[in-house]
Amino acid sequence: MQPRAAALLWDLHTAAKRIQEFVAGRTWEEYAEDVCSVPLSSGSSRLPVRL
Repeated sequence: MQPRAAALLWDLHTAAKRIQEFVAGRTWEEYAEDVCSVPLSSGSSRLPVRL
């Protein structure tokens, strides 16, 4: 695996863990109503990845 690909995978792994920690223990209603969640929900949609 190329170093850049490995770094991107590590960044993806770290971001996914942070999202999981942020939403853990919340109901859908709490998540949807939280002002801080708006950027997170936008960022958690599928985005194209360039390698």
